[in-house]
Amino acid sequence: MAVLQSGDYKKAETLFGQFTTKWSRSVYRPDALFWLGSSQYAGEKYKSAFDTQNRLIRSYPKHPRVPDAMLSVAASQAALGNLQAARNTLKKIQTQFPKTEASKEAEARLKTLR
Repeated sequence: MAVLQSGDYKKAETLFGQFTTKWSRSVYRPDALFWLGSSQYAGEKYKSAFDTQNRLIRSYPKHPRVPDAMLSVAASQAALGNLQAARNTLKKIQTQFPKTEASKEAEARLKTLR
């Protein structure tokens, strides 16, 4: 985590990727996937971030990180130029997770997404 916070996104991506592979049955794997996707996004690897966060969402649909992973998916979609898909993802967050901070953030992003 400190590596990601330091801004060394490439190293963070490597470390989180290794963790998700080596400890594939760990209870911390969903969190590692989330931070892997976050590292990829911060390093402007938007397609990889999109794929990683979707892997988290598909593999652990009830995990508490899912709403935030969906925010990351929407951000990746927007960065890749797919604004309609980003809007749809943000609306889905509001529908599936209405009383969360992610839902509030989705509402704010919908207002500014052009």
